[in-house]
Amino acid sequence: MKQKKQKKKSKVYSKKGLSGLIQKYSSLDTKQNVGNTAIKSITEVAAGAGVGSLLSASIGKNSPLAGLLLVFAGNYVGDSTHLLKTIGIGTIAHGIAKANDYDKMGNAKSRFQQLREDWKKTFRISTKEKKSIVRTSTETPTPTSTELNTVELDSSPEVSGPEFLYNLYEESETRTNDEKLDLEKTKDLDEQLKMNPLI
Repeated sequence: MKQKKQKKKSKVYSKKGLSGLIQKYSSLDTKQNVGNTAIKSITEVAAGAGVGSLLSASIGKNSPLAGLLLVFAGNYVGDSTHLLKTIGIGTIAHGIAKANDYDKMGNAKSRFQQLREDWKKTFRISTKEKKSIVRTSTETPTPTSTELNTVELDSSPEVSGPEFLYNLYEESETRTNDEKLDLEKTKDLDEQLKMNPLI
């Protein structure tokens, strides 16, 4: 039994080159097999997203048509790996997503540059730029408490000690006189109301 199994395996992998690699890839069983599942998943993602987007960027606005032809070819030749169809679907999807951008881009170089920027943004590969904080001319620095005190002292006129006290006394006198006048006015109004309640 072991010899028969070894013969079968040798027959499957006897072909060399690309056809042998295709047969080996197609024969990988992914059911409940983590290793084979990882190999096929990575290969399909690289074929669909990587090769498909590269084809789309190289062809331009006609990339959806090229992707459709790849899907047709994969079904026609009986591609057991399904990679042709995966690449075709990736090309169609990327071409449709970039249809408006391809109309504005003239050559393939600009499309490849845009594709590189999209990949960087997708995988968050960005160069960190040092941002220098510059104070604009409109911004005014807030003065400290000591600066405010100096400004207030400098702005006030020079007054001697006795004159300053005399000014304070006059201000207090004028305030008391004003208060007295207000009280007298209110008393007069109260008396008028008492005498003439209809007012």
